[in-house]
Amino acid sequence: MINHHILLNNLINGAFSIEYNSEEYVIKYTEGDLFELTKKLADSSSKYPLIWLQTGYVVSEGRSKTETVLKGCRIFFITKGSFTDRYKKRFEDTYQNILYPMLSLFRKLINKTKGITITSNWSYTALPLNDVDELNSKEENGKKKTEKVAIGDIWDAIILEIDLTISEGCFPELIIKN
Repeated sequence: MINHHILLNNLINGAFSIEYNSEEYVIKYTEGDLFELTKKLADSSSKYPLIWLQTGYVVSEGRSKTETVLKGCRIFFITKGSFTDRYKKRFEDTYQNILYPMLSLFRKLINKTKGITITSNWSYTALPLNDVDELNSKEENGKKKTEKVAIGDIWDAIILEIDLTISEGCFPELIIKN
């Protein structure tokens, strides 16, 4: 088994940037639940754009005992949206200039990284979020938990749902020792 948390942070955090309105924005990465994400955003001087791996995915061994498989990953590509812009404008602006390029750069990064492969189809949802409470975890019966998380920002986001397979031999320094 490999410490995939460290691997993904080292691989993604600050690995690429996006130019928007003549400014360059370095893409940040974090992993955690919505509560952890809100704490990270509160502590950050520059919050967006951001790639967030939401916890709750399943980790298992691959076919060979030298693979770690992350099943059901929900990776959010997030930037700040507008309180006043309508969806058409948001899709023409932040999606076209920030989110879709982020998704493309992420895909190129994973495809060129030896030892990490996508084991499911690339499937994503474009989701302008006006109420981040939609993201709260669900209980086993499918109902939303009652905890509330307050994020004062409007998000434009893409949610990528994939499985990742990591070949442990490519990252021997991150193998968890017994």
